[in-house]
Amino acid sequence: MDATAARSIDAVRRFFRAYLRERNPEKTAHCLCEDVRWIGIGASGTIGQGLEAFRALLREEFRAIPGPRDYELRNARAFVCGADCACAGGELLLSGTSPDGEAARLEMRFSAVCRCLGKECRICGIHISMPGQGRGADGFFPASLGETTTAGMSFRSKEQAFELLKNSIPGGLIGGFMEPGFPLYFVNDNLIRHLGYDSYEEFAADIQGMVGNGIHPEDREHVNHVVSESLAVSDHYEVVYRMLAKGGSFIWVLDRGGLTTDRGRKVIVSIVIDITQQRRLQERLQRGMASLERKNAELGAFYQVVVSGIAKILDDPGYTLLYANDQFFDNLGYTREEILSLFNNESLRIMHPVDAAATDKSIRELKEQGRFSVKCRFVKKNGESVRIRLDGCQTSESHDGYNVIYCFYTDIEEQERRDAVYQRQQHFMSLISSSIAGGSFIARAEAGRPLAYVSDSLLSLLGYTRKEFESACGGRLAGIIHPEDRGRVTAACAAAAAAGVTFTVPEVTQSLMISRMEGRTPVPERERLAALAAHRTSLAVYLSAHSAAGLQAELARSLPSETPVLCAHRVGWPDQQLHWTTLDGLARCVEQHGITRQTVFLILPGELEKGAASRLYAADFSHGRRQEKA
Repeated sequence: MDATAARSIDAVRRFFRAYLRERNPEKTAHCLCEDVRWIGIGASGTIGQGLEAFRALLREEFRAIPGPRDYELRNARAFVCGADCACAGGELLLSGTSPDGEAARLEMRFSAVCRCLGKECRICGIHISMPGQGRGADGFFPASLGETTTAGMSFRSKEQAFELLKNSIPGGLIGGFMEPGFPLYFVNDNLIRHLGYDSYEEFAADIQGMVGNGIHPEDREHVNHVVSESLAVSDHYEVVYRMLAKGGSFIWVLDRGGLTTDRGRKVIVSIVIDITQQRRLQERLQRGMASLERKNAELGAFYQVVVSGIAKILDDPGYTLLYANDQFFDNLGYTREEILSLFNNESLRIMHPVDAAATDKSIRELKEQGRFSVKCRFVKKNGESVRIRLDGCQTSESHDGYNVIYCFYTDIEEQERRDAVYQRQQHFMSLISSSIAGGSFIARAEAGRPLAYVSDSLLSLLGYTRKEFESACGGRLAGIIHPEDRGRVTAACAAAAAAGVTFTVPEVTQSLMISRMEGRTPVPERERLAALAAHRTSLAVYLSAHSAAGLQAELARSLPSETPVLCAHRVGWPDQQLHWTTLDGLARCVEQHGITRQTVFLILPGELEKGAASRLYAADFSHGRRQEKA
């Protein structure tokens, strides 16, 4: 049974106990709403409204008949009319004594409309079918108690009871013939007023005499289907739809109806309950739940993709693990089941034994500030220890009497290794910079050639502060090269980076010359390639591939045939080509690989004598970054 229906039956039981057995007017009144409607007892068939009037009636009756009455409730049942409303009914068996001293019993029926708000459930409309004769002076029931039944109730009383019932419903009653469009059979005043109409005629005109026209167009097919399907197997139905109100607006209603006949025509009579507010609350709740589900999904996805381990733990002696993402378990090598079975989800037990006590102390001292960050070691499944930075945040959330802490577990060993390498690299670069007359830079072999390092000596040579330099060149190699030279320089550097070679060789060559083949534009004799090659330094030569034979012949005048040559075509592009050859095979290499367009050739005579060790780190080598030895 629905909770609202069960509460309504309980409210009815409390009412009859206070009214008939305890005969307590205040307890009886406490079971009723302020606007309660009722049909009174006795010949007058009194119909009343309002709690104060009901109290006055009770006081009068209890003064006349103070004693308790025997009764029994049978077949009490209820059905829900709305989110906070239910109709209850059943049989009431009363026992009494007639004026001649004989026992008398009367079986009657009761009905009640109950309103349940919050923890309170009270009666807002009640009717008990009672005999119509006047009450005797010395008895609660008339002398003819044993002879009268509910069938003896007057037509007027029945009519009044029906009006009481239908006007107690939060909506109203409506009926339509079981014919296409549901021609209007009747509608009560309460529903007419609820929909905003001033009269029956106005309502009937607005729907053109058809109940179906009062249903939202988008809901009509659904209503027709539910009604026809339900009445095919039973004599009642239940459906939710939007009903037309005055002015063209619509309200959401719960329609509970049944099938009857009137002069041979089938008629549907239904209770219509306004559930607009409940529907709006439900829709807001659904939107809120959908939004919450999306956020939870997003948060769950975030938890799983972050590099760090994320965990939700209790602030208890063992820092019990409530939840952790996959990364947490992957970092340690354990499954969730293993953490539970081996450590009872106590994260403190996964820490290195040497670090556990100190880490626990640090966390408890620092967490009072709301946040903490400590370094410790965890023991992985394979027995290895891993250094972890544990960043935590204490929340107001609690579980099993302990506060909840959210933690990030970050493996810092790799970071510390990278930091150490970086520091060594920085130190190395500072040593290089101090030993080079002029300056140095490092550019990444990727699109745009971003600068990874620029020496202080180069900045001094160019006359820039570091901030001015970064602004002037935009952090890219092209920014410090003359526009006419950018293509040659960047291509040569990219080719060397892609092939993993250096232009300089300790004690062999410390210079790089960038030039081109003589073509339509002549070059000075002193800058002809044969003259430049005679220096035995590194050369970067740009030319069209069809001039490869000429390049080979020109260089052969000054360099040995076994001089290493790198042929680099479309460096940095997906179809990049890098081919090693020697000077005597240069032209043949170009032809074999079908290279026909602009290409850069790196001629590296220093590679023939490679093997000499740099003196940068020699003990007897001194420079600006190292103190002279005594």
